[in-house]
Amino acid sequence: MKIAYYISDYGYGHATRSIAIIRELLKRNSEIMITICHSFATELLINSFDDNRVTLRVIPTDVGYILNLDTLELDSEKMKKMYEEYLYFRPQKIKKEINFLKHNQISCVITDIYSIAIEAANELNIVSIGISNFLWSEVYGNIIEESKLEVMKDAYKKMTYYFQLEGSVNASKTYNFFSRKINVREVERIRADLNISSKDTVIFYGLGMRVDHSHQLSNKSPLWSTENCKFIVSSHVDISHPNVHKIPKDYIETQNYVAVSDFTITKPGWSTVGEALCGESRIILVNRASFNEDQATINKLKKSNHCKVLTINELLLLNISKETINQLNELIQLRSIGNEIDSLMNDLQKKLDEVK
Repeated sequence: MKIAYYISDYGYGHATRSIAIIRELLKRNSEIMITICHSFATELLINSFDDNRVTLRVIPTDVGYILNLDTLELDSEKMKKMYEEYLYFRPQKIKKEINFLKHNQISCVITDIYSIAIEAANELNIVSIGISNFLWSEVYGNIIEESKLEVMKDAYKKMTYYFQLEGSVNASKTYNFFSRKINVREVERIRADLNISSKDTVIFYGLGMRVDHSHQLSNKSPLWSTENCKFIVSSHVDISHPNVHKIPKDYIETQNYVAVSDFTITKPGWSTVGEALCGESRIILVNRASFNEDQATINKLKKSNHCKVLTINELLLLNISKETINQLNELIQLRSIGNEIDSLMNDLQKKLDEVK
């Protein structure tokens, strides 16, 4: 079976959870061939698979969001312009994907969550499967006129199947948070490499690969000097401090670093939340009021006390004292869910078996 797997280009979150799914697909299907269609996280995707059944086709997909770098909220005017470009180029992009699917004899399209691919599959009567915690048409609702959104809404209605992940904006049935598998031995190696003692509190700080963190916590922030705290940050974060450890640029399985951490400070991105839950790291979320997707994830986690929510201003003033740590430990409950990808994969496999 030949599958075209389209991944939205916004950030690394769509890519990392798609990697987890693709790895499981390869385990379950010896004769499957997968072409990943994506452009932003190409290096991550290339290095995540040592399998000749997987190829990468570099092609731009969804733009996603455009942010105000200071507030991390949506830039409404730029978003409207971006959506107009989507409408203008949509017909020719659909035509291009139709040609690709036909030429490569694709049997099934899976996507997280590119609407153009769904429309192309529909034109060829190819099964399409969406996997996501949101549709772009849902999260654009506060910005784009309803009449213009109908085009994208109609595209998503053409999905053959839609598997909705936990925290979905609108859902009756959802699949639980999951992540790429955590390697316990690798977690122990990282702890030893960072010389983490029983007295240390380890904090993963990451607002996403699309965010220039210098607009939030600069190199001069007193937070980095917190006694008995060690911080882990992404490779692109421009912070230089003895207490701050960057994930190596060529390190792929970043979920292991999240699992090392006692706390994870992040935006409410589904994949990082999944890694923190699976790695039993307490979650501190940065609230962004203009993101429907974020609010759905926050509401889901808050109901069961699985997160603490901060505004950007509260993050800038964050003081991690022993008292604060004790309070956060009491407030934020750990959620021992393991890695619950099996339920999703079992249902996905049933649909693929029907295609065969």
